[in-house]
Amino acid sequence: MQTQTILAELFPNELEYQIDNWVIRGSAETKAGTVEIIGTVDSAAINQAIAIRLANEVLDVIAQGKKHRLFLLLILKGRILLAPMSCCV
Repeated sequence: MQTQTILAELFPNELEYQIDNWVIRGSAETKAGTVEIIGTVDSAAINQAIAIRLANEVLDVIAQGKKHRLFLLLILKGRILLAPMSCCV
């Protein structure tokens, strides 16, 4: 399943995102409000550089003081891991 299709199904309302070197960063509108999306796509092997980048993205959301829910999204070989992290923000 293509990344664009997966995202459209998960977040059918307003959705904005960018993908850069297997890392996805964006936001979407849901019934519960705005959510921040951080994760990987295209079966990315999560190495040290990607792990640090994901951690920095989470810290950036926290530093900006956004009160949105945060989702970690990993798309791996057609499987999706969607982990809400609202307790952290």
